Amino acid sequence: MKTNEFEKKIKASVRKHYVRKNSHERLKKQLAAVRKQLAKLEKLCAAPAAAPSKSEPAKVRQEQPDQASGSESGADDLTRIKGIGPVLQGKLHNLGIKQFSQIAAWSVEDIERVSEHLDFKGRIEREEWIQQAQALL
Repeated sequence: MKTNEFEKKIKASVRKHYVRKNSHERLKKQLAAVRKQLAKLEKLCAAPAAAPSKSEPAKVRQEQPDQASGSESGADDLTRIKGIGPVLQGKLHNLGIKQFSQIAAWSVEDIERVSEHLDFKGRIEREEWIQQAQALL
């Protein structure tokens, strides 16, 4: 009778250890994914000393509708940014994005919004459009 109880206790202990180990492994994977995502966000947020203030991106967003109805004369050649061809430039113009200064001032929310419209998730960050636009200013 005692050996049966002993076996049950050992099996229960092994089960608990197995569950803890699996939970630990799963949490380690989640932590690694979060750290990777955090590193991407920190890279996006790292800006040069002459970074625009938080109020400037709001101004850019407010100016976009006016520029979309205006002429092409104030538009920069967005194809100078690696990863933007004539088709993407047209799509950006349709969104009211026509100047390097607008792209250089994008916030994380702007990146998500534009990525959603262009159907290229992660492309803006991967090809570093913001840093390229800042260099072209």
